[in-house]
Amino acid sequence: MRYMTHKENTGFSILNSHAADMPYKTVIVLGVPRGGTSMVSGVLAKLGVFMGSQDKLEPFYENTELGLCCKLKDKKKAQKTIAIYNDKYAIWGIKIFPKAWLFWFSRAYFRHPIYIVVFRDILAIAKRQVVSLDKSLLTEMFKALWFNGCLLVFLRFNKKPTLIISYEKTLLFPESFVEELCSFLGISDVHQAESAIKFIRPSPSDYLMRSTTQCQLDKEAHYFGYVDIVNQHEVTGWVLSLLHENPIAIELWVNGNYQQAVDANLIRYDVKEKDARFHEGCGFVFAFDDKNSLSRGDCVEVKIREKNISLVNSPYVLT
Repeated sequence: MRYMTHKENTGFSILNSHAADMPYKTVIVLGVPRGGTSMVSGVLAKLGVFMGSQDKLEPFYENTELGLCCKLKDKKKAQKTIAIYNDKYAIWGIKIFPKAWLFWFSRAYFRHPIYIVVFRDILAIAKRQVVSLDKSLLTEMFKALWFNGCLLVFLRFNKKPTLIISYEKTLLFPESFVEELCSFLGISDVHQAESAIKFIRPSPSDYLMRSTTQCQLDKEAHYFGYVDIVNQHEVTGWVLSLLHENPIAIELWVNGNYQQAVDANLIRYDVKEKDARFHEGCGFVFAFDDKNSLSRGDCVEVKIREKNISLVNSPYVLT
C-alpha cells in the first residue's frame, strides 16, 4: 500500500494512487452516520459529480433511487439503475452508510470504484445522536469507534484509489480539501471548485432544519432551536415551542458567564418553510460592538431561560 501525504497537516491522505487518469470511475463515500458524509457528497455534487436526482438531492446528498433498492434488497433494480448511470456518466458517486455495506459490497456492483473515506471525532458524532435521538453518549461513542475500526480494516485490505479525510480539518482548510479532491478526481473547473468551497460549513442549517429531529431540544419534542451563526460581532439563530407561538426568552452565556437575554421574536420565514409545525416569529440576534466583540476561543452558549436547555450547535467555540 503506497501512502502519499502532505508535509502540512491538512488532514487529507491518498492511499494506493490518484484516480485522475481513470476515464471512468464510481466515487464511493464511506463514513459513520453523522460523520460528515453529507458534506463530502455535497462537495462532490458541487464539483459536477452526479450523486443522485437533483430534485431529491439536498440537503442529505443521498441517492434516493439506489437507497430504495438497498432498503427493498432489490439487487436486479440496483444493477439496472447502476447500468443506466454508467451509460450516462463517466463519473458518478454514492455515499454508503454501515447498515448498507453488506448489500453493496456483497457483489461487484460498481464500475471502477474509488473511495473517499471521512473520519470525524467520535464525541462529536455521539453528541449529534444524543441531541437528535436521546441516545446514550457512551453507547454512541462505542458505536462510532466500532464503525471507524471497520473502516480501518477495509482500508487495510483495499487496493483501489482512496482519499482519506478528516472532517474537522476539512472545515479548517476548505480550499485545501477541494484542491486535493479535484486533483484526486481529475477535475479542473475553477467555477465548480469555488462553488464547492462555499458549500463547506459546519452543520449547515438547511440540513438541520430539514432533519427536524436534529433541532429537537427535549424528549417530548415540544421545543426546537438552532444557533445559525457565531462570529465576533453576532450570534444568531432561532428557537420555538410547539405548545404556543409566544416568543421564547433566551440567554447568552460566554465562557460560562451570563451576558444578556432577548426574546426570540424576529421573523424567520425560512424556519417556517422547513416544517409545517413551525412558526416564523422565532428568530434572535445577539449583536456586539467592537469594544465587546467575541474573540477566538470564546465558548458561546445559548439557553432557553425557563428550561435551562441549550440550543443545538451550542455550546460553540469560536475559531
